Amino acid sequence: MYLLSDTLGKSPEIKILDHFLLHEDFAYTKSEIAECAGISRATVYEKLPSLLEKGILVETKKIGKITLYKLNLNNLTVKKLRSLNYQIAKAITRERK
Repeated sequence: MYLLSDTLGKSPEIKILDHFLLHEDFAYTKSEIAECAGISRATVYEKLPSLLEKGILVETKKIGKITLYKLNLNNLTVKKLRSLNYQIAKAITRERK
């Protein structure tokens, strides 16, 4: 379940963030991000620079020409998003009871 997308809308940035928040311990290629977030690779190429510039995502490793990206857990915005994601999950759980 993608909590941010269901709550804040289905923009490409939110879909990318949702995926990384759900799988915050893993690193992904641009193609994997596109597939997992349900958006085109072209959209990932368009949106990724902004997320990197803001420090929300970071490059973790290069394997040949392939770069892996991961959620920057030290970023203040990411910390707030993780907290928001948790609060949304709690609220949904309460509503279902």
